Order: sequence, then C-alpha cells, then structure tokens
Amino acid sequence: MPDDFPLALQIEVSSVCNLDCFMCQRLSWGSGEEGLMPLSIFRRLEDSLREAERVILYGIGEPLMNPDIVEMVKFARKTMGDNGEVLLSTNGTLLTPELAGRLVKAGLTSLYMSLDSLNEEKLKGIRRGINYTSALENLKFFLKNFGSDVEAGLEYVVMRENLGDLPGFVVEAAEMGVSRILVSHIVPYSEEAARQATYTTVSEEAIEIGRELLGMGWQVIVEAARFFVSLGYVGSVVESRMVELLSKAWRKAEAAGVELNVPLLLSGEVYLNLLDDVRETFRRAERAAREYGVELALPPVTFRVNARVCPYVEKRAAVVRWDGMVSPCQEYIHDHHLYVNKHSKLFKAHFFGDVKERSIKEIWRSREYVEFREKIGLLPDTVPWCGNCPYSTLKCWFVDSNEVDCYGNSPSCSECIYSTGMAKCNI
Repeated sequence: MPDDFPLALQIEVSSVCNLDCFMCQRLSWGSGEEGLMPLSIFRRLEDSLREAERVILYGIGEPLMNPDIVEMVKFARKTMGDNGEVLLSTNGTLLTPELAGRLVKAGLTSLYMSLDSLNEEKLKGIRRGINYTSALENLKFFLKNFGSDVEAGLEYVVMRENLGDLPGFVVEAAEMGVSRILVSHIVPYSEEAARQATYTTVSEEAIEIGRELLGMGWQVIVEAARFFVSLGYVGSVVESRMVELLSKAWRKAEAAGVELNVPLLLSGEVYLNLLDDVRETFRRAERAAREYGVELALPPVTFRVNARVCPYVEKRAAVVRWDGMVSPCQEYIHDHHLYVNKHSKLFKAHFFGDVKERSIKEIWRSREYVEFREKIGLLPDTVPWCGNCPYSTLKCWFVDSNEVDCYGNSPSCSECIYSTGMAKCNI
C-alpha cells in the first residue's frame, strides 16, 4: 500500500493534566509546553481524518481536561465514518457517568484507562493526586453501562513497585468486565523512574555473551589495567581470571558482530534474577488472561537489537501536538529529559510542519518527513543502539541529546525504548 497518508493520527488534545504521576514526562518539562488544543485546530484535520483508519485522542496530558473533547470525538467519528476507530486514553478521574455517556453518544469506539495497581496506597504513590475511589467507580460504571458497545481496556505501566501485582490485577480487571490490558515497561524520564525499571537496555545477544561479567564490578577493569601495565613495563604477565573472562567476552562479541557495554554489564544494572522474576510473572499473568478471556498485550523481557522497529513507522502514524505542530512520534512532541544507560539525556522536540499552515497530507509527503520514515524504517541498519555501547554509559558527547548520533542522524532515535518493544504506545 502506498505510503501517501497516515493511517493513524495521534492527537494531543491536551498537554495539561490533573495528576502528577511520578514517572511522567511532564516532570522534566520547561515552560511553554502545556496547552489545550482549540477546536479550530482539530477541525483543520478533517481531510486527514477522512482517510485515516484510526484516531487516538491522547498525548502527554489528560484529554478529558479539554472542554471540547466531546465535540472532538463527534467530529472525528462523523468525518471518519462507521469504519473509523476513535480511541481515547484517560486516567479516569474525570470520566464521570454523565461525560462517559456523552462520549459514547458522540461516537467513541475505544476507551482505555491508565491504571497501574488496584492497591489504593500503591496507586496513589504512582498516580500522585488520584482519587482512587472515584476513578475506580468511574471505570466500573463505564464497563457496566457501555462495555458491550465500546472496547474498554486498561493500560498498565509495569515497574518493580507493581510487578508482582500483575497476575492478580488481570483477574480483578477481568471480573470487572475489562476485555483488553496493554502492559508497558516504564520509560525513564528521571533517575528515580529508571530505578523502577524491570528491564535492561542491554540486548539479549550482549547479555548472553557477557553473562559471566554481570555484576563483577570495576575490579575487572583494575585487573585489566594491571595486566597491560605488567605486559608493557615489566615484560611479564600477571595472571588474572577476570582479564580472561573479559577477553573471552570481547572475542565472542567481535565474532558475533555485537557491541558490549562492559561498564553497564559490570555495574550490576543487568539483574538476571529480576529478569527471571519478570518472565515468571508474565507467564502467570498470561495464564490468568487465558482463563478469564482477556486479551493481554505484554512487552518482551529482553530484546534483540537487530529486531528494533519504530511503531509509528510500522503503523503509519503521525502525531499532532495540542498547538498543531506535527511530529513523527509521541517522544518528539515536547522537550524533555530521559535517564537511560546511566546518563541523563536532553530530548529535543522535532516537527515536520504545522497544520495551521499546511495539511497533514502535505506535511506527511514532505521530503524531510519521507526521508525520516525511510531511514527509521531500516532502524537496525541506520540508527545505533547505545545500550550495547560502552561509550553511552561513559557519557560520550553523542548521548547528551537526541540532536545527532554517531551515525550522523539528526534527530536521532538511538536510545528509543519504544523501538525495542519494551515501552508500548496505544496507537
């Protein structure tokens, strides 16, 4: 099928939110990022909505903060026709019975609620500011009254805090009438969030090759230094099992064409026991989902670096920020910080156009946007993976921001968690 227009439009109708979730990208923003999309800008998307198969109403904020949300759903549904899907993702706190009824009447086809635990205290610690009782009551009302007409699902960000809760969560959600649960690993917008991660940015291939080095610490490097000093200045070799293990790993990596992020492997950041716990927890959650007939979408526990793929390119999706600016994915719509591979990174927003000046179709077909998609469509060949590279953890100059990488890409997707499948967008 020709790539002439996007099949999916993710529209950030609000970057304003009524919660203060500890892992949210908004915590690392500067000024000027918050806003509500005017209805006039939303209506400018009419031509693209006619050709899109799916419209997704959420971004970094809470879409129900926008007072025009019902009219936006109605406009999208009317423009797209009966075959178009209109999805909304919400934290549920503002989804009152009255608003829920208006949204469904306007033509909403899918509603997802972000809910990371059914333990009240735990959820309050994650979704700071949430009213647990009202959010849960809103969900139950929606499921009871509209669950047979509208796809109703939950989005669950898995982290160390709530990993063990997942199987029970699946059961309780199923008993409430939830039909689908989308699980994503946490995206580390802060060092605090990174400490909650239940995955590693080191690839499956590199873990297997460097397995014997895991958690051994910098004593390995000290031993290697002593080895080379003795060889170069004394003329004799200081025997070292650690040096042999390091040399063996390097030889294997070279033969396999795999980079080794030795500092990350040695640091103890790759916890095999944790990864085993994640596997077992996911297996239990899958068994519960099968038993209760719930569609459960889980992220991988580890990933293969050569299997990376951009979900936005794969699904032919574009993102429109609240002010009409068009980006290739959700990560590019706001300036923010990441904490990945043990370093902080400034992630700069990137846009290919403005719907106030050009149509989505014109922007989508622009030379710059087409070339970007073509490049990202070949991600493993065209974009480096810094999680396997020692220089990223040692903070080389290419990881300070996403503005350029060591392959010359500008902007760069070199540390994108979404490309590994670990983090998932509901697009």
